[in-house]
Amino acid sequence: MIIRKLTDADSREHNKVAAQAYAFSCDINSNANLTDSQVIGAFDGENLMADMCITDAENYFEGSLLSCAGVGGVASKPEYRNRGAVRKLFEALFDGELLNKKYDISILYPFSEAYYRKFGYEIMSKSLELTVPFKELSCAPKNADAELFDGTNTDKLCELYNKAASKFNLAFRREDNCRFSADPYRSAKYTYMWKNSDGEVSSLATYAVDRPNRKIIVDEIYYLDREALAGIIGFLRCYEGNQETVIFKKLPLNTPILNLISNEKQIVQKGFNMGCARIIDIESVLSKKKYPDEHGQFTVRIAGDTVEANNAAFSVEYENGRGEVRRTNGDADFVLEPTAAAKVILSGVTGADAFGYLNGAEMKNNNSDFFKAFNVKNTFFCDEF
Repeated sequence: MIIRKLTDADSREHNKVAAQAYAFSCDINSNANLTDSQVIGAFDGENLMADMCITDAENYFEGSLLSCAGVGGVASKPEYRNRGAVRKLFEALFDGELLNKKYDISILYPFSEAYYRKFGYEIMSKSLELTVPFKELSCAPKNADAELFDGTNTDKLCELYNKAASKFNLAFRREDNCRFSADPYRSAKYTYMWKNSDGEVSSLATYAVDRPNRKIIVDEIYYLDREALAGIIGFLRCYEGNQETVIFKKLPLNTPILNLISNEKQIVQKGFNMGCARIIDIESVLSKKKYPDEHGQFTVRIAGDTVEANNAAFSVEYENGRGEVRRTNGDADFVLEPTAAAKVILSGVTGADAFGYLNGAEMKNNNSDFFKAFNVKNTFFCDEF
């Protein structure tokens, strides 16, 4: 089995894999524009068995940034499944040599959480979808203090987004307008930035209008404070009268939008798995983490990871928000398999009792310093690949 990066010369084979894996029709002779992308494939001779696309990203993490491999388009031909091709692709990603880059973490949005747990990925949290009648948002006064994003004011939009996103654990950092609606007149999807009384841009929403069903569908909403949140919702209320309902598609579970709804009995709430993450470099992530101000110390051992460098015991001593991470041969307070390590270190856990219910987690010593360091975080991310 040969693992290598794909180029435009591999477009025909890549298109075959996609068509067979996802059972759709396509022009297999079209150029898939692979040379400038990070697509890696597993070959049986000249025959491409499986491939995956990797997107470079950065994620906010407790005051730091983690380098992230966004994984998408994982596909294999049916006749080559269960032969280890996808596993070899993940091993190449985690190793970093093929791409000449070692990442801190990786994130993907799985068709099956159980399948990707085999590669160390675990669900981080859930997202919330709210369906709210406009009449229940009356505590957010209507206003027109918003500016349409049309692709010419990218810096202002990204600055606002990154300020808001940095308050969430694992939210993606953005540098350009690729995640926003830069051509609203063609796409019929709008990104508006709301300005406060000082003229400062402090919230945004990207949405579309479902006219037949009289709904506003908000793909994402970010804000810096309560005034900014009420402001952008008040702007959306300008559609009230023509539309009846607003659907907020992706929200953190503890979204403060719930505090602006006058009657929760009239809304519909749905929870969805947000996505899965795995830690590729445990030592790097532990070193970048923000710790409590008070002094504490614990030792955690990672076991059963396909990333061999992660299979070690790490002693962490922290104080004043910073931690010193050392590899050690000493006894560990806690033993974590890769999925449990991702869940606990990246997203947190609500104490020793909750820890006891985690799969792949073992407590050797109930060290409270560990749980102070890994309390539950405000985790939210939604950038797909």
